[in-house]
Amino acid sequence: MRVIEAKQKLFETPKNVRYLLANLDEAEMNVVTPACERSVAQLVFHLDYYEQLYLSCYLREFLFRRVPKFQSFSDEELWNTRRQDTVEAQLKSFEAERFRNVDLLDLVDRSVLERDGFHEKHGKISLQRCLDTVVNHDAYHLGHFREMREYLQRTSAV
Repeated sequence: MRVIEAKQKLFETPKNVRYLLANLDEAEMNVVTPACERSVAQLVFHLDYYEQLYLSCYLREFLFRRVPKFQSFSDEELWNTRRQDTVEAQLKSFEAERFRNVDLLDLVDRSVLERDGFHEKHGKISLQRCLDTVVNHDAYHLGHFREMREYLQRTSAV
């Protein structure tokens, strides 16, 4: 997927999340659904966490370092200290970070795309691979939001 296509998909994700969350109240957003084993609130937090930890860090490494280097780090419990009070506030945090990242993609040129980074666990990695990963991650979780919405609509109609 080319950068311009990835940029468009990345830009659309927050809008799609908002559409899928429309008319859900705060209580519904905290129901853990069987198919996803997370609540809407937890999934919005996860998107914000992933955006800041993965895309923001990787994008900046590729843009501003001649030889990008990456290490594995994942600790959602540590990041729980950054959890917002409401789903709306968490979603705004995700949107703000995503839109900053989309704007940074304007700085990507051929030299950045051709630059290889090195991940301590996964070896050689490219910015294109990172963008593809995030686009696929978004699609995967948008599917979860759809499933959650359908589940909540079915159970509230009973």
